[in-house]
Amino acid sequence: MALPSFVLLCCHDEFVNPALTVKAIGNQSYWSYGYADSVLADALSYDSFMLPTSTLSSDMLRLLETDIAMVLPILLHIRLLVTSANVLHFWAPPSIGAKCDAVRVCLNQVSIFSLREGLLYGQCSEICGLQHGFMPINLEAVAADAFLSRFGLLFSPHSLYR
Repeated sequence: MALPSFVLLCCHDEFVNPALTVKAIGNQSYWSYGYADSVLADALSYDSFMLPTSTLSSDMLRLLETDIAMVLPILLHIRLLVTSANVLHFWAPPSIGAKCDAVRVCLNQVSIFSLREGLLYGQCSEICGLQHGFMPINLEAVAADAFLSRFGLLFSPHSLYR
């Protein structure tokens, strides 16, 4: 019984060295993101709130748009560290096949590898409180060079191309 269990544990172990580490913290009604590999980590931490319906244009999606989208480079391995500041949350954008529990005392991780550019949407899939339905996840997948030019000198090119 132990041998098949050890084989499965070894198969699920992560052997890829990620090019970028991003942290996501679930708060009561919004997500906080931070890029852990940056030289100035405090400058790259921000909160992502849902846009009110009154500010949406006709091409935007209701209850899925945020004021600041999390920007990720494509064709690079990304490690996402997920935790919570208060109650249980569930970070789940289904279009990239990633789902991860956000628990207050735990630090969970999920690997992301995006193949194409574009906007990706998701929501908190846990009944986590009063504003549960208003915790959208908005990701913007861009090319690696566009990612570097957007953030300027805060990332070293060597950290993305190992």
